[in-house]
Amino acid sequence: MATITITLYEALTKKKIYEDQLSKFDLKSKAMIGHYTEMKKNINGVDLETAAKIMTGNFDSFIHLQKNILALQIAINKANLENTIVIPGYKDNQPITIVEAVTMNQRLDKRIAYLNAIANKIKAETTYIEEENNKISNPEYVYSQVTKQITPDKKSENSAETLAQNIETYRKNNTVHLFDPNKLVENQWVENEIKEINAFKAGLHTALMTANTQITFEVELED
Repeated sequence: MATITITLYEALTKKKIYEDQLSKFDLKSKAMIGHYTEMKKNINGVDLETAAKIMTGNFDSFIHLQKNILALQIAINKANLENTIVIPGYKDNQPITIVEAVTMNQRLDKRIAYLNAIANKIKAETTYIEEENNKISNPEYVYSQVTKQITPDKKSENSAETLAQNIETYRKNNTVHLFDPNKLVENQWVENEIKEINAFKAGLHTALMTANTQITFEVELED
């Protein structure tokens, strides 16, 4: 066991390293128990004394990794609860705890995901409207659609003036209109929200990084 003084950033980094090591710890290949007979006092060709050292080392490494991850997580949680940061422009620059800031940062990522989903929906709607209205702005397309509706016995009744009126009516009836009661497109709501969130995230990131490199605490780790 050793007690060390460490920054919050170092603790987060060290915990990630231990977690990676634990995830790669192959329990199938790292022996912790075995068997032998009086006639054959070895395990996989290794004498019992050497095998005991190997197994003890494997077991100790496994236990130490878990204990160190837990010790670091507890220390990090404590530091996040006890220390505060200031995010420029947020709550009149009133300090908030780091744990609040981290939680907010996670929620901001989800908000951006939701906003992107709304943006995709807006894009699909506006693209459809543009494509449909481009069709009826094409004289040849509109003419073909209008004349399809004229039965042979009525063709003689359709003067140039009447045909023009029918074309105008067709365009009027088939123009696609955007329905946006929340004025999302007019106010560029999604774009402005994402811009505001990204600016806030930048200030939040800077405040967190500064705190992570300045805050120190003691933690007891297994050798």
